[in-house]
Amino acid sequence: MYRNMSRYHVRPLYPPFTKKTFPERIRVYYYNKPDWVSVHEFEGCEYKCDMTLDSKYSASAKAVIFHGPRLGTTASNKSRGQIWIMHGLESPHHYLNDLSEWKNVFNWTFTYRRDSDILQTYSGFKSVPTKISISNITELWKTKDRIAAWMVSNCYTPSKREKYVNLMQKTTDIHVYGGCGNFKCPSSNADYCLEPLQKHYRYYLAFENSLCLDYVTEKGFKTYVYSPSTIPVMRGGSNYSLFSLQGHISIQTISIQRKT
Repeated sequence: MYRNMSRYHVRPLYPPFTKKTFPERIRVYYYNKPDWVSVHEFEGCEYKCDMTLDSKYSASAKAVIFHGPRLGTTASNKSRGQIWIMHGLESPHHYLNDLSEWKNVFNWTFTYRRDSDILQTYSGFKSVPTKISISNITELWKTKDRIAAWMVSNCYTPSKREKYVNLMQKTTDIHVYGGCGNFKCPSSNADYCLEPLQKHYRYYLAFENSLCLDYVTEKGFKTYVYSPSTIPVMRGGSNYSLFSLQGHISIQTISIQRKT
């Protein structure tokens, strides 16, 4: 799917400027914005960018962003010199339609892929000026009374993670929270539900719904925030070391033997 990008450079209708000398605001039209993207996304940007949803600017906007998973089957008309950007955080399994008509119309990609023109990850790490004080991890580990937890609401996935967990449960006690399991979280706040990991669970299953290159969602990262004494067990299509995820277990490096 990501091969359907333009092989040709666009010749802008305006001369190149730096962010300090650009004389006008840059209007960016979002063709089919999903609800989770804010129209104020560019506020505070180094460049003077404005996002609009008004279709009257579709031809005059400097750039047009398209949400890949919701594209129709027929490509729109493209103005000369316009930059078209394909945006999407979902894996290719969640793109709804055949995008063959959109082949070679996009100039930039804006995705979770590390080879995207614009990279947008689900989460990450950054340096802090002072050390963060946490309790002794070894002592916390010794007090834990449960093996593993998995919090999930999507019960049927392209990665078939639900079947993988069923296999693991034949040899390991795994508590499944949410719509796909028998354990319930006392709060409607999904992040708050991760806090019991710190007290009770030694491992947390951070399994992706798709096994795709560079597709690493927030599941594993949140474990470091809410329960640094719980070891995230990862299953996906990525090399997790590239995302600075330390102290995790990658399911690809171990084998599971069924009891006889």
